[in-house]
Amino acid sequence: MIHNEKYVPFLEINVKHGYYSSEMPVELSPDADTRQIMRRAMCVFRQQGPGRWILLHPEGDIEDFSLSFSITPKDPLFYYVTKEAEVQGNATLKTVGQNGVWGILTAKTGGDITLEFRPQEKILEFILIPKYTDASASIFMREARERIELLPPEQTSILKMARWSVSLGW
Repeated sequence: MIHNEKYVPFLEINVKHGYYSSEMPVELSPDADTRQIMRRAMCVFRQQGPGRWILLHPEGDIEDFSLSFSITPKDPLFYYVTKEAEVQGNATLKTVGQNGVWGILTAKTGGDITLEFRPQEKILEFILIPKYTDASASIFMREARERIELLPPEQTSILKMARWSVSLGW
């Protein structure tokens, strides 16, 4: 049986994160009820690029329904660099934080939804203790993603020994 139906966009979900620039380390997965609804309505749910998912359905009238998607991080760092999220559009977000699922996005069909994650603003401080010498040493630090600011090391004295304090912020 051959179907020559034209599929049109019915729902678009865009995910943004202030820490990640080009890649989006999350997956959106429909739950069992949503997969059943999409199957009955002959809808297709596809990722269209980094941080962009689209729901397509056959051209013609379709009823409105509610869909739920699990948000699962693919990068363990996601939990440490994510403070909160905000949803724009006809959807709600419930934070779960169990079994690898960060949250559940429940969306009404039709329109665009933007899910924007806000990054943590943390300051970490490390105390570096020379293992073999009290003499001056040069400290060089580098961060591969170039998303963390490395402040210059400051020499400090703790317990009457030379130490270096290094602060990080993002």
